[in-house]
Parts: sequence; structure tokens; C-alpha cells
Amino acid sequence: MVLVDTNMEKTPAAIHLDPDTAKAVFSQINYKEVVGLSNEHFTVDDMAQFVLDEANPAASAAEEAEEEHILASAEVLGRKEQLATHALGNAPLVVIMGDTPRDMKRIANGATEQGLGTPEQRMVFHEFAERVERVWKDLAKQQVALSNNARFVEAKTSGHHPHRSEPDLVAQEILSVQEQVGGIRDRVS
Repeated sequence: MVLVDTNMEKTPAAIHLDPDTAKAVFSQINYKEVVGLSNEHFTVDDMAQFVLDEANPAASAAEEAEEEHILASAEVLGRKEQLATHALGNAPLVVIMGDTPRDMKRIANGATEQGLGTPEQRMVFHEFAERVERVWKDLAKQQVALSNNARFVEAKTSGHHPHRSEPDLVAQEILSVQEQVGGIRDRVS
């Protein structure tokens, strides 16, 4: 299994952002532009596919569903206590983390520059970005506890979207896990 900047069971408690502030900032900001997704790390072919993907109504629906359920899903994960029980046993696992704190700082700065939300909401979002910076890497590293056969990989040039900005890294790690699973199956057969 490969996890790429996934939701984590301890995320809500560690970096909570009130819904009104989140809505005031995220609903008005050009997210892809501010975090650099529209101009960083892409080849021309990648960008063409990115534009096609983003125009797909299913992509928008998936993003909206993620936003709507992110807190609830983290709470469900927490109740399952998967980290404490090594839920994946010895299954191969790679946890890939991008620089989400960088993106949150860019959003906070963009919200300030654009005057989004109230001054208080902008201050709250800056505080949120600081919390993300303090705890994100530790939260992501905790996910390796899901398996006794896990690795942690930092995407060096990505923000919160390593699958978009470093697709070769993600593909390489998927192939690595696939090879491990194939080797395990060969030994069992």
C-alpha cells in the first residue's frame, strides 16, 4: 500500500481549523495558483493532462466529498486505533509526505494579500498554518506504525500534492510495493 499525504487519525485534534475560517479562505482563494500547482514541476504533457483531469466533473465531486468528510474520516480512523494495532500487519507500506506546511503558509499569505475573510479569520488561518508546520511531519511519520514493513518517504519538491508534482516518485514507490508483494506471493506459492 502507498499512502500519499493522506488524512491521519490525529489530524483534527492537532491542527483543527474552524469551518467558518476554512470556508472564508478556501472558497475564495485560487488554491492551485497560490500553492504553485498551476506552474511547478509539470511537463507540458503533464499540464495538459492536469487541465483535462480538473475539467472532469468527477474530479470536482471527489474534491468536494473529501472536504466535506475529512474531519469525520479522521475521527473514524482514530476510533479504529489502527496505529496502535499495526492494522496492516507485515504488508508492505510506503508513506509519502509532501510539504503540506509550505502550502498552508502560501495560502495564509495569499489570503492576507487578497484580504480574504475578516482580519481575525486571516490571523486564525496563519495560526493554523503554524500548527501544521509544527506537527505535520510527525503526524505523517506515525502512519508507518500501520505496518511492521513500512517506509517513510519525503517528496522533496512537492507541497500537499506529490502525486501531481512528483508523479515519478509516487509511481516508483507503487512499483516498489508491487515488487515486494510479488516476492511475498512467490515465497508463499
